[in-house]
Amino acid sequence: MAENRFSSNEQKRAALAEKLWLGYFNCYLYENNLITETQRNRMILKIENRNGSTNKTKELP
Repeated sequence: MAENRFSSNEQKRAALAEKLWLGYFNCYLYENNLITETQRNRMILKIENRNGSTNKTKELP
């Protein structure tokens, strides 16, 4: 059970990496005129306020 779970440090690293990649792709899309400034700004807020996918590894009862 516990061996399959990320440690706290690993969760933080994964969440940071995920946030950085999402921010990078959001910036790329905007700079290449694939999304509008409004869409970029909304996505920035969503990225900042999201719970990373590493939170899905919680142990079920």
